[in-house]
Amino acid sequence: FNTSGFLNTAVGADALRNNDTGRENTAVGDGALFSAKGNNNIGVGRDAGGSLSPLTVISQSDRIVMGNDDHTDAYIKVSWTVTSDARDKTDFAPVPHGLSFISALEPTEYQFRAGGRDSAQGDGKRRYGFLAQDVLALEGQDPVITDNEDPEKLKLKESQLVPVLVNAVKELSAKVENLQLKLKNMGE
Repeated sequence: FNTSGFLNTAVGADALRNNDTGRENTAVGDGALFSAKGNNNIGVGRDAGGSLSPLTVISQSDRIVMGNDDHTDAYIKVSWTVTSDARDKTDFAPVPHGLSFISALEPTEYQFRAGGRDSAQGDGKRRYGFLAQDVLALEGQDPVITDNEDPEKLKLKESQLVPVLVNAVKELSAKVENLQLKLKNMGE
């Protein structure tokens, strides 16, 4: 099937099935990265990176997809360690969002639909979070917190909310300090 790609690894029926030019992909599981034609992707689990997973990988490169839409929880013993060395970054700018952004968010309790989007039945597991559509509306053009690459499967990068939360705390701290100063001046 693969005519010009190289260094691909596929384990499982139909893993990397339609990959004809992609290279350096790793697919483990039945149908993993089924239609992937990009490079350096990793798909682990049945239909990971396929049409029934959180991200359908077709022409994209450098993506990691674990599991499919049937999975309801993910476990790891330790926290993810994310590289963050300033020497690896460029184009620094202040985060534009803070207290007003956080105040506009609507935390929501929800359940995933059991059996997919067409089902009205919940999966029975209560969760707290945000609706990607709401966050995207707040972010506007060129979103960072919302992944809208596939408009049919919006996603959130919740760790991107941490700097926004820090800005909100800083704004609140400044307001508290200002109020404390006013109270002190009133008492003199």
